Amino acid sequence: MAAVTRREILRTASLLGAYGAAPFAMNLLPFNALAASTTGYKALVCVFLFGGMDCHDTVLPFDDTSYNQYTALRRTLINEYNGLQGGSSRTQARLLALTPSNAANFGGRQFALGEALAPLHQLFASGQAAIVGNVGPLIEPLNRTQWRNGGARAPDRLFSHNDQQSTWMAAAPEGARFGWGGRLADMAIASRANTNASFTAVSVS
Repeated sequence: MAAVTRREILRTASLLGAYGAAPFAMNLLPFNALAASTTGYKALVCVFLFGGMDCHDTVLPFDDTSYNQYTALRRTLINEYNGLQGGSSRTQARLLALTPSNAANFGGRQFALGEALAPLHQLFASGQAAIVGNVGPLIEPLNRTQWRNGGARAPDRLFSHNDQQSTWMAAAPEGARFGWGGRLADMAIASRANTNASFTAVSVS
């Protein structure tokens, strides 16, 4: 029986935000037989940062061309790093290069993590962590002109911070009552993949 990797689970789970619950439920079905054969404790841990994480300062460009463009565009931030005791952790030599299995898809572009994320880098290198890029609530590509003219579909109340937080959690603006975590739990239980399994949801704030 083939194993399901974390990357496959993340790729399938990402469909929930893009297309809603029904397509995700259909994609969950092939996992039934696999889930029935698993043993031991399994957990999905989600950390919600309230927008307090700079994604462009997390997964960093590493090839020479992209790195030089990045440091030129973010000169203020780079200068702040340069002033830190012990020197900048954003010099190219101190970055931790990533070697994804699909590197051929990036047209020669390379990426890295900062040294403070060394534990995450080790997990990625061992195949126990994945980076899912270009994830967000947009329905289709959208530029400023299209948004101003109403020429493309866009999430409700775009640029409203609290509404977009709710969209991330429930695929709807503030006031939504049901989030993706609860829907995922409902579908996992309804699939009856393992009738002996116990399911617990814990939320900490």
